[in-house]
Amino acid sequence: ADDVKGYAMALWAHKAGYTRAAAVFGNDAGAQSDVPTLVRAFTKLGGTIVYNKPVALDQSSYRSEIENMLAAHPQVIFTEVDPQTGATFLSELQQLHGLVPVVGTEVTLQAPWLKAVSGAIGATAMGKYFEGMQPYAPPSGPAWQAYNRSLLASGSQVPKPGQWSSDPYSMTYYDAVNVMALAAIAARSTSPKVFDSYITKVTKPGPGKTAVTTFAAGKAALKAGKQIQYVGAGGPIVFNQWHNSTGAFEAAKYVKGNPVLVGSVSAAQIAALSR
Repeated sequence: ADDVKGYAMALWAHKAGYTRAAAVFGNDAGAQSDVPTLVRAFTKLGGTIVYNKPVALDQSSYRSEIENMLAAHPQVIFTEVDPQTGATFLSELQQLHGLVPVVGTEVTLQAPWLKAVSGAIGATAMGKYFEGMQPYAPPSGPAWQAYNRSLLASGSQVPKPGQWSSDPYSMTYYDAVNVMALAAIAARSTSPKVFDSYITKVTKPGPGKTAVTTFAAGKAALKAGKQIQYVGAGGPIVFNQWHNSTGAFEAAKYVKGNPVLVGSVSAAQIAALSR
């Protein structure tokens, strides 16, 4: 769920020692969904959100917004905006004042955002001031290997498929399709109303269950009358009472054109803060 990102970003900034932060998020629903938990978590950790105003996307200049933000003296900027807005905002901040450390969501770790913003402020500045948070799914293990083989074989349909090999969202989208397909097989129905309740049945651990890491293995086990636990490229899928599944988050820096892992926030830390 998007709101979990707010907890992860707050925890990472708190760990770095920041106590005054600005929230610079787009005025779209997706970006704004991160803000309530970010504010709640950062405040709960003893910090203060000194600036928090939605940003209109893709404007030619953000000078007035930057000046208002700087007047509040933030030590760090939390953000989720699109690539064009990020490039414009941060390049103007660089020109007017100099950059401030930035902690972004997973959107800021996507290739289009990194390319646009690093082109606007320079690779050296990106490496020094920018970090992004995204769900952590290590690119290893049999489930990931199956995912990556299929991904790399899709070059005729997916431009430069290797750029998504370690992207946790791509991994978990892949897992989601496998889970729905396996649930449909287990339910013997392709109707969502019927197979919906089987989603948790094919992902939940339990005694006597067969752990499977691919769709093919899961299908074969179900056809053989076995109960399964699908463990995907993104790792085990554990749903809470609201049917949300969260895990750890990683922090990544921009190094030589690519995001590089520099630390993480655990699922246990997020759970403790979200209570």
